[in-house]
Amino acid sequence: MIRYLHLHKENNTCRSIGESMGMDKSNVSYHLKILYEADLVSVTRMGQNKISQLREDTFSELLPGFLDSL
Repeated sequence: MIRYLHLHKENNTCRSIGESMGMDKSNVSYHLKILYEADLVSVTRMGQNKISQLREDTFSELLPGFLDSL
């Protein structure tokens, strides 16, 4: 999921992530919640959807070079 979010920077809803990764929406939502609580993902509301984006600044600070290895 981290690789997907790193490569697809826009319009990442639970549905779009789930369809791309072959996961159901509730499973994606659960994993995004864990990433959000760890401050690795930011979430913004757009209408009824929540858009998730990777917090690359956090990765750069805590795990330098990790995203480049994906």
